[in-house]
Amino acid sequence: MYTSLRGAYFTYDDTDEGVYPNDRYVFAYSNVGQAGVPPEFQAPSGTQNQTTIRSNTRDKYNRYQVAWDTTFFFSGGGEHQLKAASPSTGARTTLSTATPRTPSSSTGTGRSTRRGAASTATTWSAATGRSPSAATSRWARSRPNSWQIFLQDQWTIARNFTLNIGLRTENEIAPSYADPIYGYASDAIKFDFKDKLAPRVGFAWDIKGDGRWKAYASWGIFYDILKMDLPRQSFGGAKWVEYYYTLDTPNWPSLVDVPGCPPACPGNQLLFRDFRYPSNDAIDPDVLPMKMQEAVVGFDHELTNVLSLGVRYVHKQIDRAIEDIGNLDAEGNETYVIGNPGIGINATYLTPRRAARSRCPRPSATTTRWSSA
Repeated sequence: MYTSLRGAYFTYDDTDEGVYPNDRYVFAYSNVGQAGVPPEFQAPSGTQNQTTIRSNTRDKYNRYQVAWDTTFFFSGGGEHQLKAASPSTGARTTLSTATPRTPSSSTGTGRSTRRGAASTATTWSAATGRSPSAATSRWARSRPNSWQIFLQDQWTIARNFTLNIGLRTENEIAPSYADPIYGYASDAIKFDFKDKLAPRVGFAWDIKGDGRWKAYASWGIFYDILKMDLPRQSFGGAKWVEYYYTLDTPNWPSLVDVPGCPPACPGNQLLFRDFRYPSNDAIDPDVLPMKMQEAVVGFDHELTNVLSLGVRYVHKQIDRAIEDIGNLDAEGNETYVIGNPGIGINATYLTPRRAARSRCPRPSATTTRWSSA
């Protein structure tokens, strides 16, 4: 019997420096020649004082893994090397991203302020802003979010034939970082061990028993892990809000660096938009983990002590994927569901201006490759 214990740790810590700390102003449209605007306040479209003011005050990510495995050696219908293991993986993330507000002057006549609704004024201008506090997000996750278990038997049935049989499974948690006021559970997506069963089998055959002719084949099911960007962007980690106000004065410099803005900005508030509202309600309750299969068949022949010839066939296919699937509702508004494209409630989608729903194709990424050496 042989036992090993291993550990790994990975981290990065990113900080932006030298970023302009105050407001950025942008002229989305030109106001040159507009009546009632003094020349000193006129500027063409695209005028701005900074190209960007986005900054990371801190973006730190830690990931650790602890694993043990034990190998048992015994005889029974041949020689066996039975390996059992149970690694665990956890992650802790801290992010603080500051984006100061960005006033934007835009002018036009009867411009739409939202889908299907026009502004009340015949000519209007608007300023937008993003609050530094609203654009800041922090979260942490300290407990393990994945446990893996696998059993593998390397069974030498005869001197020239070895069979490998294995079974792997794991559980996995995608955490929710949404504010507690939303009432969501702390785990947005959770896969149990039974959801990610991955059998694998393969063999190696020394055809003549002299080590010069070898045939081999294998097949297995594999599951990918959920990426941390999913809870980061869709489950409350990231914050992105915008406020829209009327521009009631041509003296736009007076709107720059106003304390308390937003939300206490000059003018009348037209709109408020939250572009990172937690999408926990958009998770397909029957979502399944990503799944792919791989099959390999090969043949090698040793021509000389320094030269060999081989041919190998590899086939890979994706059976399921996880995506944020965009669609349009009956009113033409964008909606998203986090699930498996082409499966369950995501099997069809609504085509604009058509009453019938169309079939949503399932993932069909298949790779087949022949190689020789």
